[in-house]
Amino acid sequence: MKKLVLLDIDDTLVDQSGAERIASQQFGRRFQSEILDYNPGTFSERWHEITMRYYEEFLAHTITYRAQRRRRLRDIFSDPSLTDAEADRRYEVYLRYYEKAWALFPEVLQFLDSNESLRFAALSDGSQRQQEYKLEKLGIRSYFELVVTAESAGMSKPTAGFFLLACDLARSAPGGTSYIGDNLEKDAIGAMHAGLKGVWLNRDGSSEAVSVPTIRRLTDFREN
Repeated sequence: MKKLVLLDIDDTLVDQSGAERIASQQFGRRFQSEILDYNPGTFSERWHEITMRYYEEFLAHTITYRAQRRRRLRDIFSDPSLTDAEADRRYEVYLRYYEKAWALFPEVLQFLDSNESLRFAALSDGSQRQQEYKLEKLGIRSYFELVVTAESAGMSKPTAGFFLLACDLARSAPGGTSYIGDNLEKDAIGAMHAGLKGVWLNRDGSSEAVSVPTIRRLTDFREN
């Protein structure tokens, strides 16, 4: 059987950070008259900070995926009385900008097409529906045998059980499975602690000394 490579999605296959930055800037301009202390120079950073604050609550299973979206909007607009329906309506505006800005990193298709001897699956801390749609919209869903998400599994990275669940579903021994992701601690080291071959996708060339294999682009990966 072909060896399995598990891949992170956001900021590994898809430039999620770039899409979030573009979408938040457009959203901020759209609603600037309703956002207290709106500053076009810092709004994207504020959006990201608020996003991560509530997303961590979702990953800790203290709130639902939809609830974290609503709380983000109430915080952005400094309006705790914002109804669920209105928060959802405004988030849909952001979502349209965000989805339009999705893009693969330049080498992704080359990497997937040039490794026919490997099997691929995706493991993500995101929402099942959104991550499946993201891969479909960008034309690469067919490369992946399965997509396992924190929402569907009830676990998130770097929990060892999350990596092991993906291996089990794909019927691949952890020791013979590689995992590639852009986050050193949650992806590469988390996978290594679960018994997989963790690989850090270090796109920006950080000089941090690490004990896991490191690549700059997906096409640098070589299965041992």
